[in-house]
Amino acid sequence: MFQAQEEMSIERLRYLETMAIYHEAIGMVEDYQQAVLVANLGGIRDTHGLHSSLGLKNSPQVYEALEHRLIIAEDAQRLRVPLISKDGNEEEIEKWSVLSRSSLDSTSTSVTMALLRV
Repeated sequence: MFQAQEEMSIERLRYLETMAIYHEAIGMVEDYQQAVLVANLGGIRDTHGLHSSLGLKNSPQVYEALEHRLIIAEDAQRLRVPLISKDGNEEEIEKWSVLSRSSLDSTSTSVTMALLRV
């Protein structure tokens, strides 16, 4: 019994760490999109050479690759959630599923708007 509780605690900690990393990654992508949007509104079309002056710590390729991986992870999670809901707390699973979908939808909308302005 004690071992099962310990394993559950370890798994919960891993989950929380993963969610923290996920939200940090979403924040990085949103910061990048905001910087590109501001640059585009200022009439700057080629933002690849301006990443340091836009306050970004990484190259645009890093942010674009991160965004792509987040989209793939979101899609994988959507496929997985119905499978784990049978043996998990359905309310909590649905809450996290909706939260992660809304984060991705917000990110995708920002990208689409930024691309439309280019």
